[in-house]
Amino acid sequence: MNSPSAYAVKWFLRSQHPLLRRLHHPRQISLLEPLLEKTAILPGLTSAIHSTVGGREVVTVHNHRLNRHRDRVLAYIHGGGYNTGNPRTHRALAARLMLAGKFDRVMLPSYRRAPQHPFPAGREDIWSFWQALLQTHDPSQLYLAGESAGGGLCLGLSQQLRDQGMPQPVRLYLHSPWLDLSLSGHSYRDPALYDGFTGRHRHRAQWIHRVFARHYLGRHPATDPAVSPVFAEVDRLPPILVHTGSDEVFLDDSRLLATRCAAAGTPCELIVWDGMWHAFAMFAPLVPEATRALRLAGRWLETGHV
Repeated sequence: MNSPSAYAVKWFLRSQHPLLRRLHHPRQISLLEPLLEKTAILPGLTSAIHSTVGGREVVTVHNHRLNRHRDRVLAYIHGGGYNTGNPRTHRALAARLMLAGKFDRVMLPSYRRAPQHPFPAGREDIWSFWQALLQTHDPSQLYLAGESAGGGLCLGLSQQLRDQGMPQPVRLYLHSPWLDLSLSGHSYRDPALYDGFTGRHRHRAQWIHRVFARHYLGRHPATDPAVSPVFAEVDRLPPILVHTGSDEVFLDDSRLLATRCAAAGTPCELIVWDGMWHAFAMFAPLVPEATRALRLAGRWLETGHV
């Protein structure tokens, strides 16, 4: 049974369905970024600084708690449909995950976004950021996490590193990852699934393509594993933890990843949170389920155990 806070958020999201369905371009959603930045309030005993790493602006949030593992670094890749969001909109979420995992700091890189910069611009920026980290950090102290589109970039980065024979993150946490830009999963069209943002609208897959996917893809095929990393080989990857909500159209992306990892022998734990919507961890600490998910993910990142 969901918490009263979760029910309240779901009621609010449901009231926004008619407005969301009228959106046709990511610039309309990006108008919310200033509001998200202002409400991304850092938790206590943390502080943020801005710098440049690998040619990209990076927000680094430091953990001032005494129980932190010194020099252990979490890299967090923000989501936003490959079109919106930035490190400042997601710094509070990343900071809470950092505290839960007792990291010394979390680093959130910016990356070029569509529609101005379609694939492969964002992927290239995350690659450059990680290469810069490897030059200044012990690979055994580097961990990786991301949500939504950021989760897709995280998985793609690990696959690139594996293919190049380079150090991968110690562990990889994906929250509500968007891994299939071809939108092929049954959950995108399942009339029994009531998506938190789009409801049961029969054209919701077309809406996601129109507002987000097509701008990132440009003329690139959506089934290319470089764009949709769930279709790339998933062997020889670090241990993966995936959290997703039962009420989100991206659900089958996570299910397919878990199935393919099991076949490839890659450790992958999938937890589906009942009644939760896409990227629900963004609502911590307002929603208790979001707080619990981050605490569980942090403990897994720290210890390797759920």
